[in-house]
Amino acid sequence: MFPKFQGIIGRCRTQVTTARRAFTVILEKEKDGGFSAYCPALPGCVSQGDDCVEALRNIKEAISLVLNVLDDEAVGRHIPLRKDQRPKSPPPYPETPALIAEEMRLILEYREKDGLPYGGVYLERVDLTVGVHV
Repeated sequence: MFPKFQGIIGRCRTQVTTARRAFTVILEKEKDGGFSAYCPALPGCVSQGDDCVEALRNIKEAISLVLNVLDDEAVGRHIPLRKDQRPKSPPPYPETPALIAEEMRLILEYREKDGLPYGGVYLERVDLTVGVHV
């Protein structure tokens, strides 16, 4: 190891444990084929796939990546926004029926505007094992 990097690497070491997390995911069949996947507890966490299985696999990866970034921010490895720009309550937001219902309402509203049927929107529960810094 290069001596000048030894101090930096030593400061980056943290203890990581794993935790099981479950998230509700909304799958939406697209007009042109394939599926989009949304995680209401993590705003902006969206993915897609050619079929349901691929969309679920991709959203699991997206959720895991978002949680890793949030965990990095929590341990102070990087700060993404100025303090006045940060949300009051950081994600993941608690998965309440109201949160999931609101996301479903928005998706169905957009489908109606696009002339798409309400069918083709599904709820799924995904389980993940994620690393957590302690």
